[in-house]
Order: sequence, then structure tokens, then C-alpha cells
Amino acid sequence: MKRRALTLVEILVVSGVFTLILGLITHSLAMAYRAQARTSSHTESYRSGLLTAARLERELCTCSNFLSPLPLLAGVTTPTSANPLRFVRNDENSAPSMTTGVTVTYQFDPLARNIVRSDTRNPRPRVVAQGVQSFTVDAQARHVDVVLQLDYAPDPIRLHTTPCHL
Repeated sequence: MKRRALTLVEILVVSGVFTLILGLITHSLAMAYRAQARTSSHTESYRSGLLTAARLERELCTCSNFLSPLPLLAGVTTPTSANPLRFVRNDENSAPSMTTGVTVTYQFDPLARNIVRSDTRNPRPRVVAQGVQSFTVDAQARHVDVVLQLDYAPDPIRLHTTPCHL
């Protein structure tokens, strides 16, 4: 039995099928890699949000006075660049009655969806949390409630604190 040679069309069809199969395999591997990277990014965003909330809570606990124009007795406010959350945090080595501390500023950038922090020791603003949907502060007579909602977070991060001299 004589073997016949493959025609050019048959060769092109076979190579096209192999190329298609290779493309599908490459595409599925790329999608799996992107999904894993996205999950890692979401976890990192949530972790940075938790760390930011914990730091803000610690700083508010040593707060000697608020400097921002936030309406402290008027309910929930979002600290933006026009109306940031600004307060004096006492140094760890100073007495609570002394105001020799550091002025700290937190603000929410809704377009970039992040929280920016700066202080008088390091005045260059830097992003401390990304993927933020909302950042609200509710300052009442003797306590401050902060709610931070992040992308892909199961629940909002809430903190409740009583600053030293509010």
C-alpha cells in the first residue's frame, strides 16, 4: 500500500488545529495566573485596610485634640482633602496633658479610591490603604466611630474609640 503525501491544505488544517489547542492551553494558564494574582491583590488590599484601621485606632486613642473642620457633633462625615481628619497625637513619651505630639492627617481620595496619611514628622502624603469604597468618621460627644469599606471585604472594618481629649 502506497502512502500518499499530505496536501498543503491538509498540512495547514493539522497545524491550525495544533495552534488552536496550544492557544487554548496558554489562555487557560494565563487566566488561572490572573485569578491567583487578583486574589493575592485582594488579600493584600484587605490586609492594608486592617493595618490602617488598627493604626488609626491607636493614634486616636492618644489624640489630644482635633484640628480638622470635621463637624464633630453633626454626625457622619467622609474625610476628604477639603475636610480631612486632622488631629494631634501625643508622643508615647509625653504626658497626655502635653500637646507636644505629632499632627496626623487622614483623607479619602474617592477617585483613586485610597486613604492617604501624612504627619508633621513626615509631611509627604502616602497611600496607606487601596481599594477603598468608603471611609466615614462619626465623631460624637465622647467617642469616634470609623467605618472603612474595602473592595472584596466580607464586612466593613469598624473601629470605636474614645480619644483622650475630645
